[in-house]
Amino acid sequence: MKKFSWMVLLFFLIVIFPVGCTGGQELPCPISKESMEIPEKDFVAYKLQNDACVTFCDVSIAPSRCNDWGFDWIGNDSWRTGESLTVFLPLGKYDVLLEDCTDLSYNFKKQLVNGENGLQVSDVDANMKDGCQASLTVVNNYDVPICHMWIGADHSDYFGGNWLGEDQIAPGEMSQFFVFPGLYDLKAEDCDFNILRLEIDVLIEDHLTWEVE
Repeated sequence: MKKFSWMVLLFFLIVIFPVGCTGGQELPCPISKESMEIPEKDFVAYKLQNDACVTFCDVSIAPSRCNDWGFDWIGNDSWRTGESLTVFLPLGKYDVLLEDCTDLSYNFKKQLVNGENGLQVSDVDANMKDGCQASLTVVNNYDVPICHMWIGADHSDYFGGNWLGEDQIAPGEMSQFFVFPGLYDLKAEDCDFNILRLEIDVLIEDHLTWEVE
């Protein structure tokens, strides 16, 4: 009878309090931004590298068991071609949802986080490389910086996200954005959201220079 009691207790502990590969640390569903501000000591680095010709305005990462994506890991910023993003997570499997600044989504499921690997976006979805075929170079000929650059595609109901994120295009400077070939609505704004230039249904087939003046 005593042996049976210990077996029942052991079964209860395994079922109710499972021990995973995260060393006892399990993130909530959804992950809260506050819980990730100071990573625990057993968290490991997970690097995401954007070598695709796509600018992302939303990056969501959640344990694969979760049904809620939680917060956007880049906030008001954008994640442009050639940039990397490093987050710290417990060991385990995660789903990664990337949304570009035209509202196209890319979902990568059950990505293993073990402290030795990462996610190289261009290797996961070959379609993203099609964005290399066309680009928009924005030239700022105003005497104020461009703080918001909107490049809305025809598949989106609105302009999408701010392609500049927290960056700016200073007076006399320029910035290049890779896009998929197609029609776009273009809008440049200053830091107070005053429109500096607006143009609808601009065809970008290869490499277009767009002067804001």
